[in-house]
Amino acid sequence: MALKRRMLLLAKWAEGVGVVGLWLMLGTTLWDVVGAKVFKAPLSGAIELVSLVQLLAVGAGMAMTLMLRRHIQVEFLQARFPSPIRRGVGALSGLFIAAFFALMAHYTWRYAEMLAQTGEMLPGLRQPLYPFAYAFAALLALNTLYGLYLCLEALRNKERR
Repeated sequence: MALKRRMLLLAKWAEGVGVVGLWLMLGTTLWDVVGAKVFKAPLSGAIELVSLVQLLAVGAGMAMTLMLRRHIQVEFLQARFPSPIRRGVGALSGLFIAAFFALMAHYTWRYAEMLAQTGEMLPGLRQPLYPFAYAFAALLALNTLYGLYLCLEALRNKERR
């Protein structure tokens, strides 16, 4: 029970980061449109900023999605299996989720390292790109933990909703 509470707390924190990102996207888009249409002065780098913040908001929101089991599931055959097989399939699904996010986190981290070495900058914002890639890799690593949590939950004889 303590593990579930901690995982939920961490997911709520990540969800909060995602909500802040959504508000930042809204504010940036509003500022850019009003600035361009009313004052003839669009916000420089707005599209880049919205794109990167959107990436971070989605990465942050995935943790709560996994925690609440709102991810895509195919269950039409699973309901016909006996409970031990359902638990095994649930555990295997959690392992696949964890493996996917771990692989994505690993390659995203390597990409961030390459960006840091080359010093690639965002032209509109005049900021380096690698901090965003590192942040996204960290969020993917967080989602790896949620895949492992789903695996453990399935093995602990918890029936899936």
